[in-house]
Amino acid sequence: MLIDINKTVKIIKDSNFKWDDFSLDVVESWIAEVAEIETMKQKLLGRIALELYHRGGLKEVKNVAKQAGIPWTTLKGYADVVARLKEIYIPEDLTWSQLKLIAWSPNPKQMMEKVLNEEMTYIEMRKFLGHLIKEQ
Repeated sequence: MLIDINKTVKIIKDSNFKWDDFSLDVVESWIAEVAEIETMKQKLLGRIALELYHRGGLKEVKNVAKQAGIPWTTLKGYADVVARLKEIYIPEDLTWSQLKLIAWSPNPKQMMEKVLNEEMTYIEMRKFLGHLIKEQ
């Protein structure tokens, strides 16, 4: 099913919105769509913050973060994840939490391959990385 996030947001924000007009399957699908908005936001903010950092350093990131009402450490964290994953293929269905784990693993490229080949969940990734960290 093709996701149309803008359509979903418009429907839910409508003051005349009636839950009963939509099947349970449709309502359940909105959870994935809204979660995708959050992951998309973090990826985009990370890309923007990384560019700001390249152009004006941490001072520029802090300045823009203050103007946007976002903690600068949050923007810097997004940029750091994006930077560590820059040369790696990132499937759309991975959550931001999964991307953070991959980015901060000892070898992000190998970790991404493992996640994709084994279709690892977030919990499985945490367990694997916990073992990996203890072994080092």
